Amino acid sequence: MLKLIKYELIKQKTSKVIIGAILALLEVAFLAGMLLGKEEIMAIAAGMLTFLASVTFVIVGLEEIITYYHDLRDKSGYMLFMTPYNVYEIMGSKILTGFFSIAAAAIIFGIIGFADITMVCAKYGELQTLFDQMKSLFRFTLQVNVDGMLIVWSIIQVVFSWVGMMTSAFLAITLCITIFSGMRCKGLISFVIYCVLNIAVSAVVVQILNWTDMASANGMMAVFSIFDILFAGACYVATGYILNKRVKVGKTTKVSYKNDYDTYTHNVLDKKISLAWHQVMYSSSNSGLSDMIKNAKGLNVISPTWFSVSDSKGEVSSIGSADYVKKAHSAGLDVWGLVSDF
Repeated sequence: MLKLIKYELIKQKTSKVIIGAILALLEVAFLAGMLLGKEEIMAIAAGMLTFLASVTFVIVGLEEIITYYHDLRDKSGYMLFMTPYNVYEIMGSKILTGFFSIAAAAIIFGIIGFADITMVCAKYGELQTLFDQMKSLFRFTLQVNVDGMLIVWSIIQVVFSWVGMMTSAFLAITLCITIFSGMRCKGLISFVIYCVLNIAVSAVVVQILNWTDMASANGMMAVFSIFDILFAGACYVATGYILNKRVKVGKTTKVSYKNDYDTYTHNVLDKKISLAWHQVMYSSSNSGLSDMIKNAKGLNVISPTWFSVSDSKGEVSSIGSADYVKKAHSAGLDVWGLVSDF
């Protein structure tokens, strides 16, 4: 599967290079603003960095969905499913590629964000004061006490939720390409199925939380994570099943071959062949045979350019001459007419 993951990363490297370049440019702008004391530049760069972090997660997901769609629809991408890897390995590599991309982006943005906040606090105020203010804000607006375990469970839930959305998108695309392929509104139907599945899972989880009257934020995140991973697994299995049954990828069929063509024998001359081509452009050019062979030594076959393919239907035009053949035979020459297709 490592080779499949490497293949997926190579296909998607352009977007990652662009995001990395924008990230580097914004970070340079933020640092320059802080060194020069330009708070406006710092604020703009910080806002755009935050926006870029959010957009990156969306881009990675959309890229995985678009790549999977083209792999099923286009002939060049469909060749991936003709490799020895089964469909579950191929889908798994796509999901893992997106997961690793998101994990890498989260780590990079997290390190840069923490470094920027630390530098700002070192210059303008206490770091602990900022964290205390953020915790107070969450406690006031969301009625949640933020601690390390809640942050961990929140990250896990976001990752599992992303995986669930990706696998359900793969299922919807597979339905669009296979079962709904003959329908006019196949795209709309598949999108509705995708939305209904995700909304239904969220509604079930919320209902379960209401029944259990769970008040712990960590417990809520754990329940959401469990249902997200179960939902992703169900979509993963269903997508692979449909691909195996409807697309018939990775299957080979043996067929028997029977030669129904007639068998032709061939003549073998008991002498060495010495052949010359005679370029005959017009019917009147047939009369030039005598002049052509009068000084030829050892010649026993003449091949006049008599026949040519005249149209795309395979019609053949001819400027052959019976007198030419008689004259050649009398000179001890065999006549092999040439057929040209240009």
